[in-house]
Amino acid sequence: QILADHSEDHTIQEVSGAIDELDVDQMAELVALMWLGRGDYMLAEWESAVEDASDASSDHPAEYLLSHPQVSFYLEEGLAEHGYSCD
Repeated sequence: QILADHSEDHTIQEVSGAIDELDVDQMAELVALMWLGRGDYMLAEWESAVEDASDASSDHPAEYLLSHPQVSFYLEEGLAEHGYSCD
C-alpha cells in the first residue's frame, strides 16, 4: 500500500488534504483514535494514547493513517469506544 501510486486518486487526495488541515492536537487525537479502535489502547488509556500519538507525530500523519488498509474500521471502532455511532 505504501508503494502504491495514488497521485490520480481524488478520494485519497481529499482525505489527505482534510487530515493535513487539522491542527497538531487534532492529528494526534485522530491517530490515537485509530490505535484505540485497533485495540492498541483501552478507553481508560485515552490520554496516554493521545500523548503517545503526539510524541510519535509524523510529518505525514495522513500517509501514516491511510497506509492502514482498515483505517476506516479502526476509526469507527474507536468512535464506538467513546460512545459515538457512525450509523
